[in-house]
This record gives sequence, structure tokens and C-alpha cells, in this order.
Amino acid sequence: GSIAALNGEIQIPASIAADPEAVRRRLLSWLRRRARAIAEQMMSVYAAEMRVTPTRLRIGDQSSRWGSASSDGTISLSWRLVMAPPSCFEAVIVHELAHLRARGHGVRFRQIVERHLPDEATRMRELQRLTPALAAVR
Repeated sequence: GSIAALNGEIQIPASIAADPEAVRRRLLSWLRRRARAIAEQMMSVYAAEMRVTPTRLRIGDQSSRWGSASSDGTISLSWRLVMAPPSCFEAVIVHELAHLRARGHGVRFRQIVERHLPDEATRMRELQRLTPALAAVR
């Protein structure tokens, strides 16, 4: 059997549930895949709207930062975003895609972000508030 989400609950088959290490490993893998699927969906919507072309999506294990964008167009995101509210996940997506058009966090960057997600700063503050709890998940 495989892990699934149903009615807002993660269901773990008994065959996996009996082994705590298997639960940890399989759940982590499932959360990473889910983070990728959500990110891809949000990125396709916003990349088109923001007229940017990300070249690659990396789902990493960084707990110090939620995301980054490199000059070659790679967007890197922490799998832990999957545990954050979708509104916060969305804010990180818009934030990182904006970096494909403007490096740094200057005026031009802020204008791009706020044009596409006016409350991005509020959502990012909410995410920062949740960071210690989410970073604790290993």
C-alpha cells in the first residue's frame, strides 16, 4: 500500500505503520513529491503571469531558508513548505520567481512582487512565525 491524503488527513497503510523508520522515510518521500507537485502547479500559473521562465525546480532539505533563485533560472525550495499554509507556499513561489527578473530586494523587486501578490510581505511574516515549528520536522 502507499501513503495518501484523504479529507485533510495523511493515511499510512498498516504495512508501513508497523515500522517507525519506514514511516519516516516513506512519509518524507511522499511530502517531497507533494511539495514538487504543488510548486509545479503554482509556478506554471505565476511564471506565465510574471513572464519568467524557470529552468529547473529543486526540492531540497534546507531548513534555514525557504527558497532561492539562481541566475541560471533554478528555483530551489524546501520540502517543508508543503507543511505551511498554501498562502505562504504561494508567497515563496512569487518571491523566488520575482528574483528571475530582479536580483536583491530593491524597489524593482518589490514592485514586481506586489503587482502579482500584494500581501506577499504579510504572508512571508506569517511563514517566519511558523519557521521554528516547521524546521523542527526531520
